[in-house]
Amino acid sequence: MTGLLLVEDEEAIKDKLMNNVSWADYGFGPVLSASNGLEALEILEKHPIKIMVTDVQMPKMNGIELIKEVKNRGYQMKIIVISGFADFEYAQESIKLNVSDYLLKPFASKRLLEVVLRFKEELEKEEAQESEMNVLKEQLKKNKAALIEKLFLDLINGNGETNIDGQLDFLGINEILNQDFQIAVMEIPDNQLQEMDEEEKYLLNFQLYQQAQELVNANTNAYQNYIINHHRNQVALIMIKPDQDLPIRLAEILTQMSLALKVSLACGLGRQYQDLKDL
Repeated sequence: MTGLLLVEDEEAIKDKLMNNVSWADYGFGPVLSASNGLEALEILEKHPIKIMVTDVQMPKMNGIELIKEVKNRGYQMKIIVISGFADFEYAQESIKLNVSDYLLKPFASKRLLEVVLRFKEELEKEEAQESEMNVLKEQLKKNKAALIEKLFLDLINGNGETNIDGQLDFLGINEILNQDFQIAVMEIPDNQLQEMDEEEKYLLNFQLYQQAQELVNANTNAYQNYIINHHRNQVALIMIKPDQDLPIRLAEILTQMSLALKVSLACGLGRQYQDLKDL
């Protein structure tokens, strides 16, 4: 249901706006009315209004003042202004306030219904698009780790984009900018794979990656690190702000991983870098 607010100070006109159309039959509710801008604001504080139809000439707070206050408070809604021909200057001012539509009195109830239904359809489309965007954002959030891994893999392979800062900011890891970092590569030598079929190789690679995730995170709490599945028999470890103890820690990790995987592993540790672009 779509919340609708009708703001009109003349009781006879307000009654027609409320009762000449069976609003609930068209999916509107709650359908509320107010006699001036102040009453309208009280209603907006309590009810989820999506479409507001308002007159301009009203006591206490006129339609233009109401629209300005609605904008100031950040209420998101479609606004339709109604007024007589003598109030044309208000029409110009309401256009400047980016209202959705303007109806000149007198108008038939059918005409108002057409306009309100058009904006109801627009709102439904906007809500559907917002819902779809939220789903995409959630999927992106779930895939964030994979996107980070792809970024580093591209940098290691020399395929990175020039706007690294923007990508790191988008992925929420821009704190690693201007930090020293060091890369280690752990590898299962080819001679360890010769007797394996393809399925066994893929399974061993998966185990290598999983073991690296667990052991590196458990043994290098002092560093922020990223683990990249570099090749089928390699993982790359990117250590942010490494210290002089890193080689010792890596040797311990290498021994633990070799025992867990029951294969001999090789490890190479590169020099320290100060810019991701140097990868």
